[in-house]
Amino acid sequence: MSRYWRLYFAALLVAVTALSTVGFLTNRVAQSLTLEKSSALAADLVLERTEAIPNEWRELAEQQGLRTALITEFPSVIFIGDDTQLVQVKGVSDNYPLRGQLQWRGDALYIQPPSVGQVILAPELESLVQLLRCSLPL
Repeated sequence: MSRYWRLYFAALLVAVTALSTVGFLTNRVAQSLTLEKSSALAADLVLERTEAIPNEWRELAEQQGLRTALITEFPSVIFIGDDTQLVQVKGVSDNYPLRGQLQWRGDALYIQPPSVGQVILAPELESLVQLLRCSLPL
């Protein structure tokens, strides 16, 4: 009978150790993400809505001394000749990002987002556009 108790105790010890290890790892990952999220989000806090954010909210935030930026994202399709490509379009206001800098294509840093009418293409999309342009008949 004591042999089974030892086996149960060993199994319980392994289970508790495994759960503690997973909990510790999860906690470390959460701490790491918390430290890096403000740079990834380009802000300390992000408010998302499917509808436009009311101007009163922005005015209230500015009265409290908070800086705000507007971001609009939506899926779309680009057409190059007879070819199409699904893309994710992101439009931002002049003061984006609120934290950090825009970094694109390795070392290229942008102090501000593109001007009205300008775009920055993701490297993969830019390569595809170049490839499709070269394959179009003149």
